[in-house]
Amino acid sequence: MMVLRKEHYAELEARLRNIREQFPMRRADLEYGYESLVRDMRKLAEPIETGEIADGKRYGILEFSPWATGFAPQGRELKNHGDIYITLWLWISQISRFFCSNAFGSYSEKSPAQVRLLVELP
Repeated sequence: MMVLRKEHYAELEARLRNIREQFPMRRADLEYGYESLVRDMRKLAEPIETGEIADGKRYGILEFSPWATGFAPQGRELKNHGDIYITLWLWISQISRFFCSNAFGSYSEKSPAQVRLLVELP
């Protein structure tokens, strides 16, 4: 697994803003934007073993959804517009899984093999 250290977080956010401004966020654009963002950020990342991930620490994981609610620059809400996210996940070392809860109270989990780029949060 690769981890983008928190020293590069501002660069990640700037690149994500640029992608959001550049593309209309249709599904094909989201996939392209996501893939190019992961590819470019992995160049700045370094390898990390699961034993090096801090237990109980929150990390970011890059994801995208073509069905999410997006927002136009003037704050106008766009239903089912899509977006690329840095989602927050908690590492539980006892079971070697990342966990995430959403606003609806449901939980998700990911194994390290499902994470393309782990992001240290500032």
